[in-house]
Amino acid sequence: MLTPIRALDGIDLDCQPESAWRVLADVRSYPVWWPAELRLRITSTDVARDPLGTEFEIHPPSARPFRCRVVHAEPPLTLRTQYVSHFLQGTGCWRVERRGEGCRVSYELDVAAHGLLVALLSRVVNLSALHSRGMQGVVAGLRGQVSRSQ
Repeated sequence: MLTPIRALDGIDLDCQPESAWRVLADVRSYPVWWPAELRLRITSTDVARDPLGTEFEIHPPSARPFRCRVVHAEPPLTLRTQYVSHFLQGTGCWRVERRGEGCRVSYELDVAAHGLLVALLSRVVNLSALHSRGMQGVVAGLRGQVSRSQ
């Protein structure tokens, strides 16, 4: 049984797209600025400056952990991840768009969760909205990290 989960979340930043991109492309620094309740652990990485192939594992509170791999990078616009867990498959994509003097950073999630339990849960909980609530802390952390790195 497959349960789709789709969400689009974002934040406007007072910086150039390149500044936001540097933070997003440095996947190894994600544990520094991601909220503590979304424990994130880098499980493998390639060349230090190239995010491609980097894998990380996310442990949301009260949910099963899942793994992602960076599969596409187009500086300073797009960083795409593939969800590679046995129960969660699909894509996530960070996008950076110039907006006047600043930029808009968004994350688009398009995954399917496998299993009866998640299908039943989705009948009482909006899983897309639940994801978006978790992303509020992530984009707030992104804002802080971009500010610190400028």
